[in-house]
Amino acid sequence: MYEGWMFDTTPFRFRLHKHSQSVQIYPFDDIYAGILAHLLRIEPRHNEAFVFWSRSIGADEWKRGDVLAAHGYSPEKLLSDFPQLHQRRHQ
Repeated sequence: MYEGWMFDTTPFRFRLHKHSQSVQIYPFDDIYAGILAHLLRIEPRHNEAFVFWSRSIGADEWKRGDVLAAHGYSPEKLLSDFPQLHQRRHQ
């Protein structure tokens, strides 16, 4: 449920757990976390290290750790980029 989210404070975690007991599980974790955040009146913020279809990502960004996850890779792009990234990462 917490992938892509960072919960900093202990009081928040306790409130989140309390509210999660009364909210039906939704199969998409982002949406479920968003529903809980809405109920708790917490404004979600986007983490720039999670890239959504919006731009291309250089291998150097992956290597430096500037990108944690990316969505929107076509199968062809994934097959072409992964060997380069994997090779650079293990040099």
